Amino acid sequence: MKQSIGIILCFLLIGCGPAERNTDIDLGIYKAEIEEYHQKRVESLKGPTGWLNLAGLFWLKQGINSFGSGAANDFIFPSGKISEQAGYFLLNQDVVTLNVLEPVKILPEGNSVKEALAFHPDSTSRAFEFGSLRWFIIKRDDQIWSSVTRF
Repeated sequence: MKQSIGIILCFLLIGCGPAERNTDIDLGIYKAEIEEYHQKRVESLKGPTGWLNLAGLFWLKQGINSFGSGAANDFIFPSGKISEQAGYFLLNQDVVTLNVLEPVKILPEGNSVKEALAFHPDSTSRAFEFGSLRWFIIKRDDQIWSSVTRF
């Protein structure tokens, strides 16, 4: 009996061996596919929303959060890219309002605004632009932050 079980197990193990593999791979095509993937990945990383263009991540606190290129702001944007004091985000519980100071013209979706709803839990986040800067508000768990990119 033990011998028959041993023989059956041997046949099962032999039957579970790897199937024939097709080893005819065209290395030229394979290398071209890898190169195409790398090129698309680099383009994605350098694109307007890519991580290589990230200029800052700023956690918002309840109340007023000023932004601009000046050192006195809560969020300091890249120097020379925006006014020293461009405006502020007002965080009231989970709602973020963007308030723009004159003469800065910040564009959400192509329109210049002085005040705009930047984030509400029940709606999608809006992107804001000034020159080569773009930023939007994101909520992760209980933290709300502003992501700023340069493109």
